[in-house]
Amino acid sequence: MIEPAGFGPYSYFVWLLGWSLPIVLGQWVAFHGFLARTARRWLPPTVALGLYFGTADAIGIASGVWRIGDATTVGVRLFGVLPLEEALFFLLTTFMVAQTTMLFLWRFGDLPGEPWRGWGRAFGRG
Repeated sequence: MIEPAGFGPYSYFVWLLGWSLPIVLGQWVAFHGFLARTARRWLPPTVALGLYFGTADAIGIASGVWRIGDATTVGVRLFGVLPLEEALFFLLTTFMVAQTTMLFLWRFGDLPGEPWRGWGRAFGRG
């Protein structure tokens, strides 16, 4: 069994990519046309929320409310405070939520001008 910190300073980065990239990339592989076509709807708020959460986290770290250990991070800190992995965590998490929400709304026909084309056509088989 792999220990959670078994990757040394790359532990946080490895585990973050391990749980988030299959979802983010899987959605792009399966629904690339829809996600690209509708990016103007979901991308700006996604980036804004990721920045907001990262800023809130940086404030918490800077004020000593919590800390992220140096032993499991690569050591790059944005603005001298926020570990790179934390910034990526918030950005990737908001991407997963936004993309999943858009796909859910698309599936149930709640997006004007974006009719659901059925599973076959959604996966390019129809």
